[in-house]
Amino acid sequence: MREITSRLVRDLDLKIASEFIFDESYWKQRCYQLLPKNYQINEHGLTWKQLFFETHLQQVRQFLTRHNYLPCQSAWKSLVLMNWREDTD
Repeated sequence: MREITSRLVRDLDLKIASEFIFDESYWKQRCYQLLPKNYQINEHGLTWKQLFFETHLQQVRQFLTRHNYLPCQSAWKSLVLMNWREDTD
């Protein structure tokens, strides 16, 4: 399986990648592509996949905040929780 995921591009659609790719080495490489070199995997459930998605969501939120496009807090929480539930089903 690792050989297959090592050949995948690192910019697959996140919905598809989150649902079908479980190989931690794939998510580690995506983290290296997306994140600064300050990895704190121990703060993210010790999985590269969780680190990737939590950091990605944080970056999206920062982008939206900078551009004054942040939904109210309850709408943001609903969006995050809805997507999280879909990924864990």
